[in-house]
Amino acid sequence: TSGTGCTGTAIATVTVYAPPTVGVNSLIICTGSSGTLIGTGAATYSWNPAVGLSGTTGTSVTASPTTTTSYTVTGTDANGCTGSAVATVTVNPSPTASFTSTTVCFNNATDFTDASTTTVGTITGWSWNFGEPSSGANNLSHIQNPSHTYGSSGTFNVTLVVTSSGGCVDSVTIPVVVNPLPIASFSTTAVCAGSAMTFTDGSTISSGSISSWAWNFGDPGSGVNNTSTLQSPSHTYAAAGTYTVTLTVTSNNGCQGTTTQIVTVNPIPVAAFTASTVCTGSATNFTDGSTVSTGTITGWSWNFGDGNTSIVQNPTHTYATSGTYGVSLTVTSNGGCTNTVVDSITVLPIPTASFTATNVCLNNTSNFTDGSTVSTGTITGWSWNFGDGNTSTVQNPTHTYAASGVYVVTLTVTSSNGCSNTISQNVTVYPLPVAAF
Repeated sequence: TSGTGCTGTAIATVTVYAPPTVGVNSLIICTGSSGTLIGTGAATYSWNPAVGLSGTTGTSVTASPTTTTSYTVTGTDANGCTGSAVATVTVNPSPTASFTSTTVCFNNATDFTDASTTTVGTITGWSWNFGEPSSGANNLSHIQNPSHTYGSSGTFNVTLVVTSSGGCVDSVTIPVVVNPLPIASFSTTAVCAGSAMTFTDGSTISSGSISSWAWNFGDPGSGVNNTSTLQSPSHTYAAAGTYTVTLTVTSNNGCQGTTTQIVTVNPIPVAAFTASTVCTGSATNFTDGSTVSTGTITGWSWNFGDGNTSIVQNPTHTYATSGTYGVSLTVTSNGGCTNTVVDSITVLPIPTASFTATNVCLNNTSNFTDGSTVSTGTITGWSWNFGDGNTSTVQNPTHTYAASGVYVVTLTVTSSNGCSNTISQNVTVYPLPVAAF
């Protein structure tokens, strides 16, 4: 209406736009991780609150809150109309991966015990890597508490990855040690029965040290002496033979190694001999009678008791004088064992043949008087040869010669020990004078 009261009419059109339908996704993330929130239905977007977001504008933002948080996204369309939506980012706590393991010796299984925890939900998955690729498929496991036998000693980095019921994971890597086995070894030399055998330890270990030794000498008859804990002991076997000796060594980590050897204890030979009983001036024959239960006798050492010796098996020896001599024989076996026997032998004295005789005239009887002696025993036999073809065996004979002359008379005497000696002397038979006148 104008001031003059006139009126007129006009028409205006008002457009009312519908607000945009804004959409946004929700997320479930694990502590320390992030996710992407994406707005839809508008041209531009703003995000609130800003905590835990990579930005406050844009179609998408990265959300990494430390706790569960609700975010409002406001979207504006081309008409300037706005709409909003709420996205919830749920933060599940990550589990804490942890495990323990046994420290074992080589050739034994290492047992792994899961010790992982989570504050929300449960742990539902385990992934093990035992750090030994050379074991192939056995290097991995998905059971909670596995075991694994390593193909060598050493240190292995074992990794456990655990997954919670909320889908969160954590991992831990821990070195696991497999201790080496010691290599038991020893040396010794064969000995003779009754002599101490020395055992020299030669055991080794690649790492660590050997801390104890346990010996079994295979000689139960020796009682408490059948074992030893010394590093390099000795043991005396009472009897010859073979014995099974066992050495078990233990390392400072408790790992053990064992070795067994057969050792030989050589027998002592039995020295023995016989000897002939002879008269002075005759050779004494020595006959070896020594024996050894195993092996052979290879050496003989004789001492004849008069300063003379021999190394032949069955020697002879002539003593210069009669008497009793202590003879020793030491024999040595091929095992190096020795034994000695001492025995007395007798060298019998030779009698001293002696006689006196009368020088007579023809047709007279010659008297023969024995004067023989012997230092040991008695003289038991006399053998006379009167030098004219006639003989006698009486001690003190007489004899009448048929003709005058000088006769060589021989006397052989024999002692009660069987020794004999001979003497020869001249006996004169004088001729008778021829009477004439």
